[in-house]
Amino acid sequence: MTERSGPDGGAPAPPVAVAGTRPVFLPSEVDPTVFDEAFLRQLERLLVIMRSPVRGGLKGGRRSVKRGQSVEFADYRDYALGDDLRQLDWNVYARLERLFVKLFIEEEDVTVTLLVDASASMATGRPEKLLFAKRAAAALGYIGLASEDRVVVSMLAGRVARRRAGLRGSSRVFRLLADLSAIQPADGPTDLVAAARHAAAQLHGRGVVVLLSDLLDPAADRIIRELAATGSELIVLHILSPDELDPPLEGDLRLVDTETGDGVDVTVDLPTIDAYRARLAAWKAGFADLAAKLSRYGIQGVCGPLTGGAFLAQMVAAVLEVEFYYAERFAPADRETLYAVKYRIPPGLRKMLRGKNLAIVDDVINAGSAVRGTLAEARACDANPMVVGALLVLGSTASRFVAGQNIPLESVAHLPNDLWPPEECPLCASHTPLEDLTPEGPDRSS
Repeated sequence: MTERSGPDGGAPAPPVAVAGTRPVFLPSEVDPTVFDEAFLRQLERLLVIMRSPVRGGLKGGRRSVKRGQSVEFADYRDYALGDDLRQLDWNVYARLERLFVKLFIEEEDVTVTLLVDASASMATGRPEKLLFAKRAAAALGYIGLASEDRVVVSMLAGRVARRRAGLRGSSRVFRLLADLSAIQPADGPTDLVAAARHAAAQLHGRGVVVLLSDLLDPAADRIIRELAATGSELIVLHILSPDELDPPLEGDLRLVDTETGDGVDVTVDLPTIDAYRARLAAWKAGFADLAAKLSRYGIQGVCGPLTGGAFLAQMVAAVLEVEFYYAERFAPADRETLYAVKYRIPPGLRKMLRGKNLAIVDDVINAGSAVRGTLAEARACDANPMVVGALLVLGSTASRFVAGQNIPLESVAHLPNDLWPPEECPLCASHTPLEDLTPEGPDRSS
């Protein structure tokens, strides 16, 4: 058994055993079937650097937005009564005969919160998706510990987030592995939206939030919404098994939901599997194509309207390695607009948008009301919309609007499906008022 130094000669890496033997220092709380010798060896090679300064509490290894004590110079400011005379720059005083205080970069810790989806669907796949999620969380958590950051593990199951005690320092790596080993798939259904909301309420200050989930929830966009609203840097690791990417199914089957037990009868043949693969490949290719088109505009952030646009915007932002923002829908009290829906960027995100070059992204644009509202909100936040992007643009209405805003429109596909003129609209022909179609309108079911 040996103990080796980390890559920078600092804190020791996790002990590893001679090939073919079990690590003898592995605590009993750590599951060796999840975190085996080969995995422990790989932890030595990991290093992560956050993309932007953050504000933490304790001194750590991250560059902060605050000024303090370190060896790296940041700036000068005028001397004020009560300042530490040891921080005066006497060389500047000799040249300018003015007193200036030297400022230095303050290094602080941040909190890295690992949200592990423990719903029953995560226990499926070969290998199990939950096994992969635990190993990915362990790798990211070790990176945080080695960087002197605070690492917290939280399990999403049922309707709650079960948060473990925070850890700090490379010496706590086995405690991290034990916390992850204790995560087991939930019995029964899991409400990921409620669990994410509970996890968001447990966060303290800004930091990094990593969600590891298969996102097999009909309200996956709301999960991202709850977590993004915290103001933390959100990273989503979307975990799918090989069987979900390439289903080995054939014949007459009954597919059963692992959480609710509900089933559906299907007939799977080669054309069905080919259509599934083609649709998945087209979605992935379209997403990558859109991200490539937006990358040439110097984008610093991506903003999309809830629901579909924000989910796509979050994935585009991940590919471009920029920040993700969103605009939420609401019904104004005056209800003067035609569709009685407007868009607004949450207060916690508004200041973060100031001065940033943004891409406004939606999945499908037809009349463009969602894009119009999101674009207006971005400008109200003093952001700089550089481009509008979409997977699919229908008709010419959105193109004319975006052209009138003097910004380009990028899309993967464009179909000539313009809005109905009044004489062709079935609702107009039946004299059905649009306000009767809103949730607050009259009940026409009887």
